[in-house]
Amino acid sequence: MCDSASLQERLRTQRPVDWDQLPDFSLYMDQVLSYMDRQVIRFDEDDGLTAAMVNNYTKSGLAPRAEGKKYGREHLAYFTAICVLKRVMSTRDMDLLIRQELQGDRSVQDGYAAFCDSLDKALNLTAGEMDDTAQVAQWQRERRLRIIDGTPYMLEGCYVNWELCPGLEEHDYTTESLYRVLNSHGVYPVQGEEQVGITYATEEEARHLRLEEGDHLFFRSGVTCDRDGRPVDHFKSVARPDKVRFSTVLHKRAGTDRDI
Repeated sequence: MCDSASLQERLRTQRPVDWDQLPDFSLYMDQVLSYMDRQVIRFDEDDGLTAAMVNNYTKSGLAPRAEGKKYGREHLAYFTAICVLKRVMSTRDMDLLIRQELQGDRSVQDGYAAFCDSLDKALNLTAGEMDDTAQVAQWQRERRLRIIDGTPYMLEGCYVNWELCPGLEEHDYTTESLYRVLNSHGVYPVQGEEQVGITYATEEEARHLRLEEGDHLFFRSGVTCDRDGRPVDHFKSVARPDKVRFSTVLHKRAGTDRDI
């Protein structure tokens, strides 16, 4: 369980360092990973940067390749942006955003400064909204590993608003539906946002799904809200692409000739 008062304080105070405070000397891989643990806010034990991720990001062109197995300021700037954005964006979307920010003659230094400024505003806004709702809520973390024919194929995780449904921890979610439990507390998620994309398996995800670290995975992430716009849960799931297919059903909107 995560104390939201502590989370709110971290949102207000923890920031990546300015460009001039980034190391002005080259770092080896283990030094980069250690540095990045302190550079960005981490919300979970398994959301840190790993060597396999660095290799995948550089091979795909999302970040520059190492210079003689060493990484400098520009690499750290890229990794900082990636560590923040990977929670909510696919690799493709991150690549598009970074390219857009650095188009023309804009330097990595200027792009990094603009990113940090935008991040600062977003984190302050989020912390302020926690005050505005007068709710310093607590969140219960739930995780589930789905198995088919003896093979694990999906790892699901979500944080559920503890204050909206006291007693949440007393239920057995191997046999009960989370949303049915929420409904029994009078909580009805009716709207939300979701992102779907491709990501790389972390060490923990690879261990649970019987893959190699850095292998490709499908991911879904998003947030659901109730009728009053209060966040109910924030979710993220990763799945083996050889075991899962996504499909879309289109319906024609009433009163229009256009499918949605």
